[in-house]
Amino acid sequence: MQKGDILISEAFLEPKFILFKAYCEEQQIFYLKDINRELIEQFAEVKGIGGVKMAAIIERLAGPVGNLQIELLDISQLKKK
Repeated sequence: MQKGDILISEAFLEPKFILFKAYCEEQQIFYLKDINRELIEQFAEVKGIGGVKMAAIIERLAGPVGNLQIELLDISQLKKK
């Protein structure tokens, strides 16, 4: 199984990610492979989403999920805005 085939709901289990999971469901995004820069930028504009939450999400996307060591997004590109 590749990292992109993991469900968002499985990769973001902690309660601090509840808004991100709900947003992804609203956008009909269910797998990590479907998350892109545009989705992240749109989510950053949602009321109540601050730098700490965004940093946690980006860190999770850029780092390993489970035993997989595959980077999904280039974190340096997300920081350039």
